[in-house]
Amino acid sequence: MNNTTTTAAAAAELNAYIAAENAAIEARCIAEGAKFWATFAFTAEELANYGVYTVEQLKEWRAENNRLADAKEDRKNSYGW
Repeated sequence: MNNTTTTAAAAAELNAYIAAENAAIEARCIAEGAKFWATFAFTAEELANYGVYTVEQLKEWRAENNRLADAKEDRKNSYGW
């Protein structure tokens, strides 16, 4: 398998993972009667700009972003805002 095929396969897997995850979120929200919800809008092509090429890298990237957001909130709360 060459690098182009591997990259295309990883992109397809990543896009399928995102689509399945979004469908599950939408189904849960509809079942719970939600009037508004948000899903993940990035595609594999867009995620490549952040160095994310696989499902595992996406999970790591999200975890890091969540840690950064939590740290930002902790710092903001430390000022009593």
